[in-house]
Formats: sequence, C-alpha cells, structure tokens
Amino acid sequence: MPNTVQSSWKQTTMSKEISEGIKSLLGKTVQILLKAPVKLESKGDRIENRILVFCPCRLFCVKIPNPRVDFHFHYLELQSIESKKSNNVSSTLQIEVVRCKS
Repeated sequence: MPNTVQSSWKQTTMSKEISEGIKSLLGKTVQILLKAPVKLESKGDRIENRILVFCPCRLFCVKIPNPRVDFHFHYLELQSIESKKSNNVSSTLQIEVVRCKS
C-alpha cells in the first residue's frame, strides 16, 4: 500500500540542529539542493514528520528529529509522474508507487 505525503511548504524555516544533522548524515560530498518538510501518512491514521532532501541525482526521505534515511531513489528510477489535483502528485518507481500531497 503506498504512503501519502503532505507538504508543509508554509514552514520555510528549519532548525539548525536538523539541518546540520541531515548534512552530517548524507556526508560532505553530497550536494543538497532543497530540503522540504512533509507529513507522511502511513498505515492507518498514523502521520509522521519527514524531510525530503533533493540532491542533483537522488531524493532522500529523512526521518526526524534524529535524522536517518527512511528511503531514497535515483531520479532515473522514476517511471511516471502524474498530477490529478493541484496539491497531489503520484509517481511510480520501478518497484513501488509514491503519492505526495502539498
């Protein structure tokens, strides 16, 4: 069953501790282009905070407050991207479907 992600684009500031934790987690050689806070809906009514970290070739989904990588993929693994609503994006990877809401 795919997870649903809701974006918190209104939250433009991120704590320095979380930002530094993500940098140390991914390493000095990884160039970070954008960090976006989101709320991930998983099985049932459970909602968890995550940070989507966009790099030149990969997307990382990082668990917070103690940063660790939940999942990641290379952009070339995307098979399709579809948007049926203005705040909903569905993308299909080689193995699974990921749905995002803003």
